[in-house]
Order: sequence, then structure tokens, then C-alpha cells
Amino acid sequence: MVSPLDDILVIEIDNWMASPSAGAILADLGARVIKIEPPSGDPMRNMGRAPKIDSPLKTFDFQFDVDNRGKESLVVDLTQPEGIAIVQHLCGKAQIFMCNLLLERQQKYHLDPETLFAINPTLVHATLTGYGTTGPDAWRPGYDVTAFFGRSGLYDAMREGDDGIVPQARPAQGDHTTGLAFVAGILAALRQAERSGTAQTIETSLFETAVWTQASDYATTAMDSAPVRRRARPNMLTPTANRYPCGE
Repeated sequence: MVSPLDDILVIEIDNWMASPSAGAILADLGARVIKIEPPSGDPMRNMGRAPKIDSPLKTFDFQFDVDNRGKESLVVDLTQPEGIAIVQHLCGKAQIFMCNLLLERQQKYHLDPETLFAINPTLVHATLTGYGTTGPDAWRPGYDVTAFFGRSGLYDAMREGDDGIVPQARPAQGDHTTGLAFVAGILAALRQAERSGTAQTIETSLFETAVWTQASDYATTAMDSAPVRRRARPNMLTPTANRYPCGE
């Protein structure tokens, strides 16, 4: 069966969950995804909870596999000129380069858009960060619980009233939501590159995606500058929007 991306080569340099989850979806769509890892490996390896089962699978890292399924892994030391040359050579053959490197690190390893576009003038260069590549926080690393849930105000908005306890988010909820936004941007840029014959740059961030998920709240706040209202159960505007305990 023909897959939508079965003629697409993706070079991926990232770690943890957000950007890798997007690479996994591209692999699901048929792309050949080569994940570049340092000699020490992606730090997400062996970070997940071991399954509580008595079988040979009890040592398998299921959480890592969720975001890295369908990929090839290649160990490259980017601190060495030879390692940089290997990645640049691969990017010369690829349609997509995706990473979660801050712009400073892209430039340090000569993997920034300007450098790679000189090698491959039709490449899609895609970046996922915590807070974007421009602005006062562009230098700041970001994670699911900080950039997505914390800085965006989502944790505060989910409290049960003003005095409520902040709920605990489950692992990678912000990462995976942002990964979906990343895939959408990559596919749109790939389409544009194919139509125009020119390189494309796209980016998204954990913070920006979290803001979009709260757009319905922000639509009113943008007009009246009032904080997002945190409604406790007794103060909901309509009973149909409330939460109730239910039987099985």
C-alpha cells in the first residue's frame, strides 16, 4: 500500500517527547525518519516506568517507544567536525530537517536554516522550542510542565476556583499536543516547498501551542484584560458545562 510520505526522508535531531512525537507521526505516514542521537543517547531512554509484568518485556522502554516508533537511530557526535559533516550530508538528501535545538545551538553545530539551505535549497527546516526562536525568552529551554502548563497560565486556569489546588498534568500531554501542531506545520511547509521549489522554515513552541489551546478563554481576555476566570463547581454559568459524579 502506498503511504502519503513514503518518498520523504526526515533527519531528526531532538530528545525527550515533544519533537520526537512529531517524528513518530511522520514515520506512521510512511516517511523514512533517521533520528540522530549523541553517543550518550536520547536522555529519554530508560526514563519511563518499567511495566509491572513478569515477562521478557518487563525491561522494555514502552514510553520511549511511543515517541520513537518506526525510526532509524544513528549515533553522531556533533561536537566533532566529522559528525557535523555527516548530518549536513544527510540533510542534502532529505526533504525535512526537524529539531528541538535552540537557535544558538543550531548555529553552533552549523545546522541553522541559512547553512542547510545552502546545501539543500528545497529543504524544510522545522524547529520546536519552549518559547519560540525570537523574543526575550528565545534562549530559555522549556519543558512540558514549565512552558506549556506553567508559563501559559494553563495550570492556574485548571484550578478549582481561586483557592483550588493546581491539578497534576499527566506525562507529555503538552508535548504531544505541541507535536501535533509541529506535524501540521511541517506538512504545510513540505507542500509549499514542493509547489515553489524553494526552502521553507517553520517553527512552533510549547508556549504558543498552550496559548492556542486556551484561545476561547483568551478571546474575551484580549478585550477586557481580565484574568481567565477560574470557576468553581458552584459558580458555573450553566449546569451543562459542569462536572458530576456518575455511576458505572
